[in-house]
Amino acid sequence: MDVCYGSDAGHPAGHYHDDAPFAEERDRCLRHCAERGATPASLTTKRHELLWIAMRFGPDTSSEGIDIEALRQIAIERQQGHGAVTAARRVIDIERSWLRFLGWCLSMSPA
Repeated sequence: MDVCYGSDAGHPAGHYHDDAPFAEERDRCLRHCAERGATPASLTTKRHELLWIAMRFGPDTSSEGIDIEALRQIAIERQQGHGAVTAARRVIDIERSWLRFLGWCLSMSPA
């Protein structure tokens, strides 16, 4: 039996936006969360945010590291688009946990 980890308009999460960046990685992460007991509502939120984040990573994004400043800019853009202060925090939390899940580095910008 397949694990359900969120859906949108009748599209299973693992098959919705398959052509968007990092589809396999997003799918694996959501399955991982579902297997560890994440609620359907939290999986739907994560799925939407992971898609939004992945679409902002450039084509040159690699597992060698993501600049923390780039993640902040993605979060600020999300907050401005959503109009909620919590949107930026949610994006940062999801970004960081996704990058850890992938085993990617988070590089710090010089202050």
